[in-house]
Amino acid sequence: MSVFDSLDWSDVRQHYGYQMGVHRGLIEFHQRKSVADFANLALGITDAFGNCSANQHGLGPKILETNRNAARQVFDLAGRFLALKNASRVPELTRNANVSNLQIGVGSEISCMVNPKVCWVVNACQVGKNAYYSRRSHAG
Repeated sequence: MSVFDSLDWSDVRQHYGYQMGVHRGLIEFHQRKSVADFANLALGITDAFGNCSANQHGLGPKILETNRNAARQVFDLAGRFLALKNASRVPELTRNANVSNLQIGVGSEISCMVNPKVCWVVNACQVGKNAYYSRRSHAG
């Protein structure tokens, strides 16, 4: 039996729709230059679906606390992700941002959430979180 056999695909689709809503929120914050709001969402602080990896490992607050101008650095990195026409530069851009505690897991999710047409992937964390919330909401 494949892990895919155990998924409720209507829940996966609903989850994707929710993530696209988070994407729209990130884009709105970025366009309005709401740096703090953008960083808090992109790091999974105000909504776990903004960055599953950062949220799951408590990295959002750690990134903001341990880096000078961290919110601005995350905002600027996302701007570079928005300009991508090919996702192959995501690891390089993430590394070159030189933001402590922001590595490929967190960086790649930011790229996916701000530029899903180029960078979208679904990782096990996202599907697992979807299954967890789905089971929890059906448990009543």
